[in-house]
Amino acid sequence: MAVVGAYKAVERAVSNLPGVDTEQAGNAINRTTIESAVDEQGVTAVADRGVLRAAIDQEKLDGAVDIDELRDEVAESVASDDQ
Repeated sequence: MAVVGAYKAVERAVSNLPGVDTEQAGNAINRTTIESAVDEQGVTAVADRGVLRAAIDQEKLDGAVDIDELRDEVAESVASDDQ
C-alpha cells in the first residue's frame, strides 16, 4: 500500500505541473524506481531529489522539471496521506 501512496503522491505533483495531465504524468514516472526506493527507504523516499530525478523521465514532459519544487509538493502530499 505504501508504494501505491508514494506513486500517487508523485503522480499528483507531476500532473500539477503546467501543461501536464495525469496520463502524461503516469507515462513519465518509472514505477519500478519508486517501488525500489520505498522498499529500501520507506514512503518518504519519494521526496528525495535523487529518487525523483531517477523516477521521472523529463523528456516525456516536454520540458525541464524543477525537482526542488516537485520534491516539496511530493513531501507535502506524502505527509497528508500519512494522516
